[in-house]
Amino acid sequence: MRELYHELAELFTVSLERRRAMDRLLAQLELVTRRARAQMGRLAQSGEATGRGCPFGAMLNDQAGDQPAVVAWSPEAEARVERIPSFIRPMAKKAIERFAEAQGHPTITEAVMDEARGALGM
Repeated sequence: MRELYHELAELFTVSLERRRAMDRLLAQLELVTRRARAQMGRLAQSGEATGRGCPFGAMLNDQAGDQPAVVAWSPEAEARVERIPSFIRPMAKKAIERFAEAQGHPTITEAVMDEARGALGM
């Protein structure tokens, strides 16, 4: 019985040590996350995130929110944009719309999408 008690005590000690180590890791992860969010906020406010190195920088600086698109989409372009993974589709669509507006395209076609892809580094 004494051996079983010592074995259980040892297991409990190991488990407690692992729990403490996990708690330390979680605290470090939370700190890194807070710092990364603060850095992203500073980049968005300063406009530094709009450089060529970040194809989604314009999305970080979007102060106007979701506004309806001024440009139209061709049926082929709409079909093609549906092939973009759903988690990134709204951001990619908005970036393409902004590109088309800036370039003066009244309609987004597959050719405009290719042009945007090259210009935005996608």
